[in-house]
Amino acid sequence: MVFLIWALVVTVTLLGEPATELKYYDEWTYGSHAGPLEWDGTCATGKEQSPINLDSYGPAYSGAPIRFNYNDSSTVVVKDTKHGTMNVAFCESATACYSPANTITIKDKETGVDKDYTLLQFHFHANSEHTVDQTTYPAEVHFVHLSQDGKLAVIGVFFDAAMADRSDLDTEANDLLANILKNATIYNAKAGFPSPNSFSKFGSDLTGKGKSMTVNPKHFMKAAAGGAQQVWTYDGSLTTPPCSEGLAWHVFKNNVLKVDARQFFELLSYFGQSLNKGEVHHTQNYRLPQPLNGRTIKLWQ
Repeated sequence: MVFLIWALVVTVTLLGEPATELKYYDEWTYGSHAGPLEWDGTCATGKEQSPINLDSYGPAYSGAPIRFNYNDSSTVVVKDTKHGTMNVAFCESATACYSPANTITIKDKETGVDKDYTLLQFHFHANSEHTVDQTTYPAEVHFVHLSQDGKLAVIGVFFDAAMADRSDLDTEANDLLANILKNATIYNAKAGFPSPNSFSKFGSDLTGKGKSMTVNPKHFMKAAAGGAQQVWTYDGSLTTPPCSEGLAWHVFKNNVLKVDARQFFELLSYFGQSLNKGEVHHTQNYRLPQPLNGRTIKLWQ
């Protein structure tokens, strides 16, 4: 889902709050009512929609398409989007970040010139939105970046469950996810939700301002710490309304994060409470893969 983000995308604001001029976007959800199959506009008519299925076979291209400049420590605000996930926001606005900016550099498709993008936020989906050879992962995190000329670049990273004996656990990623869930709150417009009998582990946010914490984004992005890059690239869209197109997608084939399976259930619990005003439900928040419509997918390694 890319809960976005920029003044040029007039139907959404920087940190994922729906704009007031289009009431429809206040109402979309992941349920049977106003869920993905009912999203209209570009979501229904666009020809470069995301997510898609990614094929692990086929021609590969040499090189590392992303140059990372992520910091070891960044202040973020964890905020309920009210649409079934939390944004971990690095910036209050497009020009005002809470800490020194985290950036990536990629080549502009049209000019071939290196272009810098600032990391605005990341957020989660379960199941994964992209599939690999028609197979889903338990979850996916999207890192949303913005260039100075208003272009968006999104990086997708998959989560998988660690083995029962935790021998393959990615400790740093597991601990970061646990800490984000610990600091996550549910937005509620009035006191009393979540109700005392809801058994919610998440606190209530009556202001909508979220909660501040410190993260190391490299713990979800091994390539930012110098790891190898195996990355699919393609042209796509936001994966939530308004489904605006023109995004540069980068989805990691490697860099799959192994975390405790119990954390997936906590994510589903959060998603459900975000959509249901704090009452305990377990809800998945993903859009199904969309037609490729002749687009080119490149695998870099």
